[in-house]
Amino acid sequence: MALPTELEGYQDGLELRRIVQRYGADDVQLLISILAEQNRRELIERRCSETLDHWKQNVRPLGPVRIPRLSTLRSSRESRSVPGYRGHSEEHFDRIIRKEARTRELEDGLAVMLERRLDEWERRELSEIVDRVAAGETAKQIAQAQDVSERTVERRLEELRAAGVRNAD
Repeated sequence: MALPTELEGYQDGLELRRIVQRYGADDVQLLISILAEQNRRELIERRCSETLDHWKQNVRPLGPVRIPRLSTLRSSRESRSVPGYRGHSEEHFDRIIRKEARTRELEDGLAVMLERRLDEWERRELSEIVDRVAAGETAKQIAQAQDVSERTVERRLEELRAAGVRNAD
């Protein structure tokens, strides 16, 4: 027998009532909580899947991976001998510190020599020597640039160092 559509909701209620009477309210409530938990997990799974799909769409491709052959790998001794090894950087810093100390010594000597009221030409010559040494030029390069002998440049450097040492004492 067919019921009118207005009464279909009542029919569902009557069937639910029969289920509750047959199995008990606690069991029906347990069943409803299990169904709710199952729906919650499905929703979480769907959201995770959508998030992962969205992430995969927006991710940039990685570059090609190249696995080195064993024959191309260096031994530990070879690794230590190439630039970039920690020991090399420590040596590099030591060189920089020594160079700065030498430059500072020459600049101190220059300051002392400039206080002695040298003529303008000598002041310019000594300043240029100190600047060129600080730039990393050798005595030979400085001599060529100033059109003097290498021995003259070396003598000027000795005078600057000696003046800086006397000033420090």
